[in-house]
Amino acid sequence: MADDNERLRQAIRVGNIGIFEHDHDAEVIFWSPELRQMYGWDLTEEATLPKILTHVWPEDTERVIQAVRRAHDPSGDGAFDIEHRIVARNGDVRWVLTRSRTHFSESSAGQARPLRTIGAVQDVTDRRRADEQLRALEAKLNQAQKLESIGRLAGGIAHDFNNLLTVILGGIDVSLMALASDHPGRNSLRDATAAAQSAAALTRQLLAFSRKEASAPRPLDLNAVVSRMKTMLARLVGDDIRVETLCGRDVPQVWFDPVQIEQVILNLAVNARDAMAGGGRLTIASSLIDPPARELTPPGTDVLLSVSDTGVGIADEVRAHLFEPFFTTKEAGKGTGLGLAVVYGAVQQHGGHIEVESEVGRGSTFKVYLRSVP
Repeated sequence: MADDNERLRQAIRVGNIGIFEHDHDAEVIFWSPELRQMYGWDLTEEATLPKILTHVWPEDTERVIQAVRRAHDPSGDGAFDIEHRIVARNGDVRWVLTRSRTHFSESSAGQARPLRTIGAVQDVTDRRRADEQLRALEAKLNQAQKLESIGRLAGGIAHDFNNLLTVILGGIDVSLMALASDHPGRNSLRDATAAAQSAAALTRQLLAFSRKEASAPRPLDLNAVVSRMKTMLARLVGDDIRVETLCGRDVPQVWFDPVQIEQVILNLAVNARDAMAGGGRLTIASSLIDPPARELTPPGTDVLLSVSDTGVGIADEVRAHLFEPFFTTKEAGKGTGLGLAVVYGAVQQHGGHIEVESEVGRGSTFKVYLRSVP
C-alpha cells in the first residue's frame, strides 16, 4: 500500500496540478516539478514573480497583476483565485486555475506584511475547450430553434398571402381581357401584374425557407448541375467576375431536389457577386470527401459543394447572423435577407450541413456538405 505522501503525489499528477511556495522575505519561490513542466522550465531555473508574469498571456496580464496586488494587501484575506492563460516555453497556450493564500506577519501597529504564499496551479485547458464546444453547440441549437419558429410564422403568412396573390393576378387578367387594346389603363394593370409577380417570387422564397414548399428529392449528378449552370452564372455575376468550376472525379450522385439545388447555388453565387463589387473570381467546386476526412465532417455527409469568392470577406459579428431570415447588410431595397436563409433551409431539409469560412479582406467560402445516394 502506498503511503499518504505517495497518494498525494499521484493525485497531483492525475489532476495536472503543480504547487508553489513563495517566501516574501527571501524572495524565493519553490516550484514543484509538475509546475515547472507545465511552464516548460527545467529543474534548475530560478523562479521569481516578475519572470513568472512574463509567461502570462498578454490580454490576461493586467488582470493577474491586480489579483496579485489584492492577495498581497494586508487589509484583505490573502486569497488569490483566478483562471488565466499562460504561454509555455514551447509556445503552447494553456488555461490554468491558480489558487493561493498569503499569510501575513502579525502587527498591532498596522504594519502587517506578506510573509509566505502557498498555492496550487491546475491545467484546465481541456475543461475550457469542452466548455467552449458546449457553448457553441448551445448557440447552434438556439439558432435552429429560432429559425424553426420564424419559419413556421413566415410559412403561414406566405401561404395565405400566396392565395391572395392568386386572386389578385386573376382579377388583373380578367380586367385586361375586358379592356380595349388601346385603353390607357392597360399599362397600369401591367405594372400591377409585374409587382404581383415579384411578390409571388418573394412568397416562394418564404415558403422554401419555411420548408412548406413541396420538395421532390431524387438522385442528382452534382457535377452535371454545376457544369450546366456555369454559363448562366457568368451572365448573372457580370463580366468583371471570372467564374470557375472545379468538378471532382468520382463524385457520387447526391440526394436533392433538382430545383432547390440550383436555388442553393444561385443564391450563394448572388451573395458572392455582391461581395465583389470591384470584380474578382467566383469558384464553384465539387468533391468526394475522403473516408479519413469524414470523421471531421457532419455525420452522414460525404460530398462537398463549395462556393468561394475573392470579395470583401465577412466580419465575425456578421457571420453569426448570416442564415437568419431577413438579416441583410445591404442598403434598403437592395435585398430581402432571405437568400442565405433559403440556402440554409434547403440544405437542412435534405439532411446536409453548411459552414462558412471567411476573413475580412480575403474572401469567403461556403461549404455545403451533402448526402450521397444510398
